[in-house]
Amino acid sequence: MKKRLKCLFDVVDRISCVCVILMTISFAHAEVSTTHQSKAHHRVTSRPTSTKKMHRGALKKRVSSSKSGAKRKHRAASQAHKKPRKWWAPSTPSWRVGVGVAVLLDQREGALDDVRFDGEGELWSSSYLSEERLRLLRMLSIGEWVSEWAGGFFQQVHPSDTSPMIRGGGGSRIALRLDGVPYLSGWDGPYGLSHLRAFPGQTLRSVEVFRGPVSSLFGEHGLAGALSLKTRGPVFAKKGAFISKGEIAGGYESADQAPSGYAWLSFAGPDIGVVLSGGARLAQNVRIGGEDGLALSESGYQTLHASAKLHWRIARDVHVRALYQYTQLLDVRRNDLYLTQAELMQFARRHHFSYLKLSFGLPALRTQARLLFSYQRREEEEDIRHLAPGTRALQGQHHIVYPGQIAHVSLHLETKPWSFLRLVYGVEGKGEWWGAETLLSQGEDRYVPSAFWQDAERKIGAAFLRGHARLLNGKNKVFIEAATRVQGHFGEIQVERQRQSWAHWEPSSMIGFRVHMRDLGELRLMYAYGMRSPSLRERSGGRQRGLMYILPQPELQAENSRSLELQLRFFRWKNLRLSARVYLQQWQQLISLVSSTREGSETFEGRDVMQYENISEANMFGTEATLWWNVWMGWSIKFDVAWQHVLDATLPKTPAFWPTGPPLLFGATTRYSFGELAGIEVRVQFADAMVAQVMPSSLSARSKALANVASWVTISLRGDVVLVKHLHIIASIDNVLGERYRRYASYVPSPGQNARLL
Repeated sequence: MKKRLKCLFDVVDRISCVCVILMTISFAHAEVSTTHQSKAHHRVTSRPTSTKKMHRGALKKRVSSSKSGAKRKHRAASQAHKKPRKWWAPSTPSWRVGVGVAVLLDQREGALDDVRFDGEGELWSSSYLSEERLRLLRMLSIGEWVSEWAGGFFQQVHPSDTSPMIRGGGGSRIALRLDGVPYLSGWDGPYGLSHLRAFPGQTLRSVEVFRGPVSSLFGEHGLAGALSLKTRGPVFAKKGAFISKGEIAGGYESADQAPSGYAWLSFAGPDIGVVLSGGARLAQNVRIGGEDGLALSESGYQTLHASAKLHWRIARDVHVRALYQYTQLLDVRRNDLYLTQAELMQFARRHHFSYLKLSFGLPALRTQARLLFSYQRREEEEDIRHLAPGTRALQGQHHIVYPGQIAHVSLHLETKPWSFLRLVYGVEGKGEWWGAETLLSQGEDRYVPSAFWQDAERKIGAAFLRGHARLLNGKNKVFIEAATRVQGHFGEIQVERQRQSWAHWEPSSMIGFRVHMRDLGELRLMYAYGMRSPSLRERSGGRQRGLMYILPQPELQAENSRSLELQLRFFRWKNLRLSARVYLQQWQQLISLVSSTREGSETFEGRDVMQYENISEANMFGTEATLWWNVWMGWSIKFDVAWQHVLDATLPKTPAFWPTGPPLLFGATTRYSFGELAGIEVRVQFADAMVAQVMPSSLSARSKALANVASWVTISLRGDVVLVKHLHIIASIDNVLGERYRRYASYVPSPGQNARLL
């Protein structure tokens, strides 16, 4: 099976390389052809015409008959229609460009759950949760909307961290954007994205999800996928008016004994608006694992969130937007590792995020400009104590701090004929980087060449082609899409009193064919590849890995991910709409590091060291489908099904959490709106979700199936309060009919043994 899959992916690799070369040739041909067209058009239109000829022609036109005049008008109209159009003029004014990820929404009937991302082409597999749908869901935490897309869920990626998973990958493999600005995630510190639990879902305006390897867009941090979050902003009032809105929500989860609540307030006038939000969540007795000899973990955590957003319209074409956000996560956890030694771990994570956007127009130059300043800082502290079994005696204590910060400035110019030009400068940790990106378009053919550079201590990279071209036109349009990125890392590291240089490359590519069927929808075939070649790098801080405490160390790491997907979007039949994907995913990872069994020293001199390798590989086949059924008037039903089968897997030889995820996810949601009655809108939502997970039992090849069923009812009331006009109060009641369990497992085979996951 491994050889067949490897041969299949190798063949697709070669085909993708050929297609990228063809895209490059077509790009060069497009430039040449447009140049010739513009020259020919100049020769035709620049022919001199005398005043006498113009007068004689006008006189003939007055005295000509109506029949001949109609013929000449028809001939002139046909000739004008055949004149070459300016190459830089877009075919339709439907595309938008912005800093980060800009979303293009086509006019369609019904709600959208899949969109195309303009500027990045219509590439990759993606899903979209709109503001209206987020309001209907009444989600109180990040984990709730993660489960809203087919195949999305949270999983334990480390004993101290959870992360949203996208097709078997999470943590540092997922890139995160907030309002188009890169957000600090797990790659600069500990594993996972646990700090997202402090992010209230009610502050979000939209959520976009990229599936599969998106390294061509986000670099090494997009091997599994990416998330793009957009926050809610103020809505300007009419001239001379002032609007104030607000929301208050709360909830309780019986499984985690977790009460939560949040408040959202908006104040807006004709030219200025402010949004303030805050929330808190307190969870106790969260149990993880605890069956078949697996590690038992009990946790209690507290999350806090506060944010402020400003939108100021200084003039007609001058806008200022600003955001400041603070999140905090306090987590206390007790682990019974292997039932021999217990740990008491306390985590404190604080994150500051801010940006300032200035947009203005230059009418004389037909240019729109956007200037962005962003800065974020994160501090993470871990306090780990070892406890003797059955006692409270401390055996050791470790206090670790993980700092991280990013600052960057970008200038975005939207003009003709280049469509847009973006210049970026940033500082990340000890390194700084800068780059440029532009867009060339000809009708429906668009190309985005870009280049980025980072100093020698960090990395250098260039993304030189991204875009799509139309192959066939007619009732069913056929497009070819491609994206290619090459990125390299260079540096030196201190190992045993010696300086060692290291270098590696991170190539990535994407190729796809898209058939737009006017009556049915879209059919896509996509292949994506992302790779990190072996690199030697130094970890920035200590790490608790099982019972062994690891100080700063050199690490050799390599990883690649490949995905082949067939997608059918927006298939319509009467009141039904279907979006389905079938994919084949391959993961390969190698981590080889030098670690120490002694403590108390920050160098490697005079210490006993040992070296071990962590090899993981998995081939997965799966499908994801979403079905919408508009039953009657305001009553609709939505079904989400995701199935994943691990064809072949080699699990790591060391204790680790292998993120393959549950092989079966199923959920159904039905909603009905009674409409407005005396100014009050009533919504009733019923939801059922089932997760069937097959996991290996402890130290054996046997497997065990766990089926978790959860049902809940949400009743939402919305109305205007007389005391404060336009203040909306929302009351949500969640009745959990069945308990929801969080079960995570790790498989620890004996040394020198590989495990097969069935």
